[in-house]
Parts: sequence; C-alpha cells; structure tokens
Amino acid sequence: MKQIHYQEEAIQYLSDKGVELLKSDENGTVLLKAPTGSGKTYIMCRTIESIIDDYNEECLCFIWASKSILIDQSIRSIKKYIGDKVICSKATPDYCNGKNYLDKNEILCVSWESTNEFDKDTGEPNNKLTKKQEKNNLYDILENTRKRNAKIVLIIDECHAMSNTENAIKLKDEIYKANLTFEMSATPCLEKHLEHYKYKKDITVNEVMAEHMIKKEVIINCDIDDIKENVDSQKVILEKAFQKREKLKRAYELEGENINPLVIIQIKNAELGEENKESILGFLREKGKTIANGKVKVWLSESSLSKEEKEELSKNDNEIEFLIFKISVKEGWDCPRAQILVRFREVKSISFDIQTVGRILRMPNAKHYDNEILNTAYIYTNINHIIIKKEEFLKNIIKSKRAIRKDIYTYTPLRSYYKKRIDFGDITSTYVEKRCFETKFCQEFDIKLIDNNDEELKKNYKNNIKKLKQHNIKIDDNVTTSIIDNESIDTRYIDAGIDIDERSSNIKNVTIPSNDLEELYKKIIIDNLNGFAPKRSYKKVAESIINVLNYYLGLKLQGQGIDKIKEIVVNNEEIFSNIISESVEMYRILHNLEVEAKTSEDFNDNWEIPKESFYTDNVEERHINMSVYQPLYLPKKLGKIVRLEEDFIRFLESKDDYIEWFWKNGDKGKSNFGIKMDESTFYPDFIIKFKDGRVGIFDTKAERS
Repeated sequence: MKQIHYQEEAIQYLSDKGVELLKSDENGTVLLKAPTGSGKTYIMCRTIESIIDDYNEECLCFIWASKSILIDQSIRSIKKYIGDKVICSKATPDYCNGKNYLDKNEILCVSWESTNEFDKDTGEPNNKLTKKQEKNNLYDILENTRKRNAKIVLIIDECHAMSNTENAIKLKDEIYKANLTFEMSATPCLEKHLEHYKYKKDITVNEVMAEHMIKKEVIINCDIDDIKENVDSQKVILEKAFQKREKLKRAYELEGENINPLVIIQIKNAELGEENKESILGFLREKGKTIANGKVKVWLSESSLSKEEKEELSKNDNEIEFLIFKISVKEGWDCPRAQILVRFREVKSISFDIQTVGRILRMPNAKHYDNEILNTAYIYTNINHIIIKKEEFLKNIIKSKRAIRKDIYTYTPLRSYYKKRIDFGDITSTYVEKRCFETKFCQEFDIKLIDNNDEELKKNYKNNIKKLKQHNIKIDDNVTTSIIDNESIDTRYIDAGIDIDERSSNIKNVTIPSNDLEELYKKIIIDNLNGFAPKRSYKKVAESIINVLNYYLGLKLQGQGIDKIKEIVVNNEEIFSNIISESVEMYRILHNLEVEAKTSEDFNDNWEIPKESFYTDNVEERHINMSVYQPLYLPKKLGKIVRLEEDFIRFLESKDDYIEWFWKNGDKGKSNFGIKMDESTFYPDFIIKFKDGRVGIFDTKAERS
C-alpha cells in the first residue's frame, strides 16, 4: 500500500497525544480535522493500533461511535487495517444481553442513533442499548468495564453531526465517560471552541492534493456548449454524462489502467423520484445499458444492496457503468472509480452537500495522470444555482452549553401555567371553502368574483384571458430555464463551500421536461406558504389554483390542461407568488380562529426548577455564586433588556445577607416557569429564594414601561 506522508505524520501525532492523555488521567479530547477523501478512517484505525502498541500500563477498550449508515463500513475498515490485534464487535441488544464487560483491545462499534435518546420526564436513557432491562445494557457493560480498571477510548466519527447536541453531551458525560476521546470530521462544529479540545491535528487540502488522493477540480456541465437552445434539459444532461463516461473509459485504457468509470445519478426521495428513475432507465435502455445486461444498478435504500454488492461495486474493474441512487444514500460508501455525478432539479434544496460530492472526489489508485481529464470530477445538472455547502447544523439548533442546578436548591412548589396551541401548521380545507385564492386572483386581474353559474362563465372566458394579458401575463409560452455551462471548481475549495449561479457562469436556455415543470410549480407554492407546513398545505393551495384557472379561463383538466395551468403559473412566477402569498395571509385570520378553538391549558401544581438546562453558542458564561445554575449563561447581545437583567443580577449579588439563590427563567416552553396573563403565558425573569424561606417572582422593567 502506498505510504502517504500526511497520514503517517497524523498517526504519530494522534497516538503520541492519546498516550500522553491516558497516562495523565486528564480525560481530554483530540480533534482530527481532515478534508473529504483524505482517509480519516484509515488514520484513526492506525492510531488505535499504535496506541495499543505504545500503552502497556492497563487494559484498553474502544468505543467507535458513528451514524448507523456508517457502522458496517467502519467495521470493515477496522478489520482491514488493524486485523487480529483487536476484537471488533457491533453493539446490538443481543450483544449486550450476552456480555458483561469489554475485553482487552476490543473495539465496540456503536450506532449513535441507537444510544442518544433520553426520557423527557426522568432523564434516563431510552434506547434499546441503554435503557434499563433484566439483562445487561450498554451502560452496565461500560460500568463493569470501568470496575475492572480498564480505560475506555471513545472515537466519534463525523463529529460535526453528533458530538455537540444536548443529548450527545449527556451521552458522553453520563454513559461513555471515556478516558480519552477522538473526534474526526472535515467540518467540525466546535473547531473554534479551543477549550473543547486538548489537542488538534489539522490536515490541509493542499497536503491531500499533493499526495494525489483526490481529484484536482470539479467541472460542472463540461462540454455542454454545443447543445441547441430550447431542448429537454434532462436528456441533455444524461447525454453529456454518457459521452463523458465514454471519453474517461478510453483515457484510462490509454494509460494502461483497468478502471471502469462510474456515473452516479441522484434522484429525488419524493414520489417524483420513481418517475425520474423510469425516465433515466428508458434513456439508458436506448443506449444499450440495462440492469439485465449488468451495466446499470439501482440503489434506492440502504438495505437494497448487500455488503458484498457494495464491495463489488467499488472495485475499479466492476462492470456496472451507471448507478441510480436516492438522495438519502450518500454516506457509508467509498467508490473511487465514481467520477461523474448527475443530479436533477428539486423543490426543497438546490445544494450539494459535501458527502454527496465526496463520492466523486477520490482518485482510483491514489495517483494523478498526465491526462488532466482523469484528474477531474464532473457534475451534470439542470439546476442553475449551485451551492456546495458545509456540513453544519443551524446555530439555533445546536445546544452545546450545559448548566446544572446546585445542591443548595430546595424544592419549593410553584404553580406554573403553560398554554398549548393544538396547531399542526397546515392549511386546511377552509382555504378552499372560503375561496381565498379565488378572491385574490379576481382582485388582481379585475375579474368579477361570481358563484357557480356556467352560462355566465362561458361568456367571460375570452374576456378574462384578455384581462390577464393586459396585466402582461404569459398565456401561451412554453417554460424554459437556464443551466450552467462549462463551470470549473478547484477541488481545494470544496470543503470551504462553493456558490455558483447564473451571474457568474455561462448559461444555456433549455426546455423544461414535464417532471421539472411539476417541481417548479410546486416550489412556487411552497415558497409562498409563509410558514405553514408544506407537506399537507401544498395540496390545498394547488387544488385551488387548478380549479380557479379552470373555472375562470376555461382550461380543461384532462390531457395537457393541467400542464398548461402549471406553465401559466411558472411563466408568471412573480405575480402568482404574490397572489398565493396574499391568499395565505387571508386564510391565516381564519386559521387563527380555528386554532383558538382548539387551545388547551396546562397547570403544573408541582413545578420546580429543572435539574439542568442546555444553551446554544449565542450565550456568554458567567460564574455568579448566587445563581442556582452553574454556570450562568446570559445572551451575548447587550441590548437594553439584557443590560437591565445584568444590572439586576449585580444588585442581587450585593444582597447575600438576605438571598439564598436566584434562578434566571427562560422565555418559552413547559420546563420554564409561566404565569397565566390575558389568556397567554407570561414568563417572569427571575425566581429568588430568600433566606427567611420566602420565594420571590420578579420581572425587570425599564423606566416608564
């Protein structure tokens, strides 16, 4: 196997620091930050092997935590790179039932999803592997392992997705309790929080590129400049990807390489994915490439391909030339011969995440060629705005900071109020029945809103169409779109995130195929639901649009009539977006009345301050002795309200002769303290326990408020 300099250097560094922390009993965390395609799993496996060789003082055991989709791949890698030096096991309920403790040099591979849930009321673990049962669970096995004076090393794969959520912190602190933790990712969320890591190893893209591990660049829609205007964009994309694969195959043959380049075609997870798949299979069938003759494979779920099939598919000389897969199947599979990614337009997202693009970044034999076509990955897509996004969670979702209630707290029962609105956020049939879209449509085009009178409607079809045209509405035009033409991306910038749109690229106009028309039509509706849940709301709005355009313009609902209605909406996106948005706001008034009738109240007569609470990164830590929560977290933004609260806290700190502790309340949710006020929930700022036994409820207010 080719020796990679940066990998060997990282293995030496990580193992040295790991042994140092194990000997010092510091329980530290070490970060491996390495780009997509750099071989993170190989580095970590070899690091484990090195630590086992160098650390001889006590028994070592390992937990390898990863997403469930990556577990089997992790096990294969461990067995391949470490072999007989370790015992490699997979955590299952049967494994836990028959096990008392981890053996020396055992690596237990654990699915993160199978362990990271906790009961909301008791706080106890609530997964198959961790909840209390008659026989051992994972918690018992780890406790028994610690009792045998063994040290536990925790490896968290793709830590950006797992290591800093509220449950993850509890899992690490209360279940695993590792003596040493390794986290690895291309885009770690906590990278800037130096206090989280004792040591950090950063492998750069340039280092990986210099070792020829990944391709030099990604080109979007290469060689597409010779296509004709106003043609079916999906067929163009498939044709160009097909042609590029043929060129790559010949180029590898000229290099004397037995490599069969693979095209991976990503389809939608929704209902339209099936239609998309059949269309692709039809195109490939015309080219003589079918499932039957072994040139095409379909992978629609994690279980639809066996481990053996995945391994065969990854081999450089495998005969499969085209792989059709769903968006959800993007992790847990390495196939260096995959070099072309095809993706079609969608409603919900126009972004390519790093894991998906990473499927085509690796070099088959870890070397670059003189022929640059072989050092390049290719994306073909009919999306006109490309985003390759970093893998990170939204800041208002990640809660990585934990505060714990001090033992000084004594239970004082308070009656807390919580108003629960039974609202699923759907647009209901009331939208149709109250003619919300119809009303706004008629207002927009000066059309008389009339009841079901067929004779009168027939007289007005031509007049209504004339009124739409007077408002510059396109009635008879086909729908076209633009696609990116011959755009190149340097591979070194993939992990940093890429944003390319029609303003920075050459553009071609093409005709929209019927399934793309449906996607664009759906997107216009969803984008203007103004906060209502898309899944069920979309159908009610779409139903209204079709009925109204049929009712007022005389467009038939059979044959091509439905497509004609969708074309009118898509070709006049701005004005129909406004109509939809205004009709949704008209419905919102009706919706609020419906919800108010379903509102329920909940009083908790035995409410107490929660034992712990978690906060996002948008807070600052305060060590205030009188706070019953340690540490105390306050918002970073020093607005007037925050400054007032901080002034009040300083005032409380000066009254330690009278005050035992105080608690800073939250501003929403059942766990915080609420008071019923004007049929709504009011959350006061502070609860204060006085030394004479009284409890005070305080809310800070500015002058003249």
